[in-house]
Amino acid sequence: MRCRVAFALLLVASGVAGCDDLRTDGEAFGLNLDDFDGLPGAPPFLVVDGTRLCEESHRCGPCEGDAPICMDAAVSVDGAAADADGCYTALIGAPLTYTFTPEGCTEATPAESLTVEAIAADAVVARLEPPLTTAEALADDDGWVIATQGAPPPAVVDFTPLQLLADAPVELQLHLRAATGGRRVGFNQSAGVFALQALAGELPGVVEDGSARTITASAGARAAASFTLAGVERPLAEVVGVDADAPAAIELTAFFLDAPEGQQPIQIEAQVVDAAGVPVVGVPIGWRVVDGDLVVDPGEVAGSTASLSECLPRRPKATRSGVVEAAYGDLRATLALTWRGYEGDDPYNVGPCEGGCGCRSGAGDPAALAWLALGLGLLRRRRSAG
Repeated sequence: MRCRVAFALLLVASGVAGCDDLRTDGEAFGLNLDDFDGLPGAPPFLVVDGTRLCEESHRCGPCEGDAPICMDAAVSVDGAAADADGCYTALIGAPLTYTFTPEGCTEATPAESLTVEAIAADAVVARLEPPLTTAEALADDDGWVIATQGAPPPAVVDFTPLQLLADAPVELQLHLRAATGGRRVGFNQSAGVFALQALAGELPGVVEDGSARTITASAGARAAASFTLAGVERPLAEVVGVDADAPAAIELTAFFLDAPEGQQPIQIEAQVVDAAGVPVVGVPIGWRVVDGDLVVDPGEVAGSTASLSECLPRRPKATRSGVVEAAYGDLRATLALTWRGYEGDDPYNVGPCEGGCGCRSGAGDPAALAWLALGLGLLRRRRSAG
């Protein structure tokens, strides 16, 4: 059973990729682990050799947004014996198989399993990554079909060096990936050590929270980041603080859920670059809709990403359009968008019914507005926490 499309869209807007650290292919079951860097995507999951897997909680039933269909699930593990704390250690050549057997369900729900495999510590690389674009996050997670318009999203390698706007706290993600294939690799967060070594200027400040590293760099600061795990020190990006006038251009990318029933706008992102075309991260963007059937909402904290939803016309059109503007100081960029009108039954990605807009089920449809409010609330909470 998959998460509902409507709720998945809201998770996209909020930057939340899924329901659990690990989950079965059918997604009816999930597992959350203590002291663990979670893994999106499908099993078999990869973790660093020697990673300790300690269950924090498990799920039986749909993702959030639907009522549970089972009271609980019995979880059994094959491949290793539990230690005194009930934890399992993943070792190379000894896969762990977690089997979930549902209990007290309101409808027939078969058991499902997921597999965890260990990979050698020297077969992974560490990355300090800016927030993933919508397309990358969903490809890493559920494989949603996403259409884009505007500039191509930058790849992680484009952020070299990793330029941060001076004095702007920037949340970055520290992930391990397989050196071959690039798959995310899980590990125990407490077992790793993140470090910054000053190369010039003041050492940037760092706040650690799970896999997130919020870094604040002053103008002119340069530092080398590294991550040590299992006795192996891995270099990360060079972090550079740049002046407020370093941004020279803004490029925009819009993302749409692409389905046979039509398309729905879900997010717009601004890629800010310097005069040499190297991205600058942490630039606060002002957003507005210049024209068209759209609502843009950046949340309570100005950033490079904003949620994008339809403001449906009272007379539905086969092709819809809109123009969005992004601004930073005197820099401006606009993106004209057109998309196929969505004709499915999902009304949740709909903007407020104001000023000539009409909800799919009639002006002021409480269901549509409630789901929009939920999505924006998730977005605000995430950004406030960052």
